[in-house]
Amino acid sequence: YNAQNSSAEDFLNTLYDETTVVHKMNINPALLKSNGNLTENGLASILAQAYGEGKLKNKDFNKKQCLKIESLGSGSGYNTVQLFLVTSTCTPSTQPLLYIVKESKKGLTESTNLKQIEEYPGMKDLIAPKVVKGFPTISLPFFYFSYHPHHQNVHYIATMPAAKGAVLFDLLNEFRDDQSTKNAERIKKAYHILGVELGNFHRKFMKPIPGKKLGATVAHGDLHVHNIFYDEQTGHFTFIDNETMVRCFNKLKIPKIDFMRLIFPPFSTNDTIYEFKEIIKSVKPGTYLNITLKPFIKGYISTFNAQDRKQVLHDLREIFTTNIKADPLHFDQHYIHQIVKDYINPIFDDIEKTLGK
Repeated sequence: YNAQNSSAEDFLNTLYDETTVVHKMNINPALLKSNGNLTENGLASILAQAYGEGKLKNKDFNKKQCLKIESLGSGSGYNTVQLFLVTSTCTPSTQPLLYIVKESKKGLTESTNLKQIEEYPGMKDLIAPKVVKGFPTISLPFFYFSYHPHHQNVHYIATMPAAKGAVLFDLLNEFRDDQSTKNAERIKKAYHILGVELGNFHRKFMKPIPGKKLGATVAHGDLHVHNIFYDEQTGHFTFIDNETMVRCFNKLKIPKIDFMRLIFPPFSTNDTIYEFKEIIKSVKPGTYLNITLKPFIKGYISTFNAQDRKQVLHDLREIFTTNIKADPLHFDQHYIHQIVKDYINPIFDDIEKTLGK
């Protein structure tokens, strides 16, 4: 660190700034609300300050004047305390760039977990803004900072690129409100692409399990339609709220949780902040499953070698037809059994016919 002539205090500060996940920011109390939360003007000042202090390396934050901040309240997340949309025009040669700044209730733990994901072998290739054909983009923060208002709790803040496109939930709602053939085809295309990209993601980290072709891997862990952004123009997905991936790092798992959270929440009996049931309000269950599950499974198995696809399909059928759970959501198991019998098993039968012997 070229610290031969530094004081002990300066050396320790340098060491801390270079090695810590979360950077401490000394903030003027005038930039905060009385409850300790950030103001829009205050956040612009802090981001520019962080750049000036060398803690935030991204040039898109080099001046307060080229940052436009919009408070999004706490968003729709269970654990989100503060949420901001940042528009940067600090780099004149590019289009305005969008970023999300977020405080989570589990801020320090989440920041540490997300840093583990960034450093997991093979993950760096997929982290935003990188786009790898056939794989999802994983959105992770690139700057974490903390601040400590006097006599209040410490706040832990993460800054990340805004995901491109719209949440998959919005596309499903468009079909719900206009159940046209055109909108059905848009859904089918999206879910086929999602199957391909998730299949490739799972396969990238997959380890074999005796007797199965669908092995143990890194699962997202919370892959519901509010955590998946779809860019319809480019046909590409971005996964957000990725902290739950770390649960697989010490012991890889069959990714059943990803399949459960992706397909089954609209059949839940409990009300949640996300209102999953709204997805299929006035949409027949068979229609929903044929435009989502069927193309998804086709896309997913297409990522495996041709000779393995039939066994992968059998492995998936077992997952989608037995022990349906997506905690904390609840299901009427009698109704789910009927859904499996009337729609899910026939979908797997139809796909199996296309695979030959």
